[in-house]
Amino acid sequence: MAYKVSIYLGDPELRRRLKLAAAKRDTTISAFCEEAIREKLAHEESDVSGTAWAAARRLDARRSRLGHIKISTADLVKEGRYR
Repeated sequence: MAYKVSIYLGDPELRRRLKLAAAKRDTTISAFCEEAIREKLAHEESDVSGTAWAAARRLDARRSRLGHIKISTADLVKEGRYR
C-alpha cells in the first residue's frame, strides 16, 4: 500500500536537481525521495542508538567508580518521597 505525502520545495533549482537526479537513476521522483528519506532516517536512528550506547557506557563507568551503594533502591525512593 502506498501513502501520499506532499512536499513543497521553495527553491526551483532544488526541484530541477531533484528531477535530474531521479532521471539519472531511471527512477521516479517519488521513489528517489522515498529512498533518500529512508537513508536519512536510518542514519538519524543509528546516531540516536550510538548516543544511547555512549550514555550507557558513561553510566556504567560512573557506577564502577562509585562502587556498591549500601542502601536499597526502595529505601532511596521512600527517602525521596519524604523530602
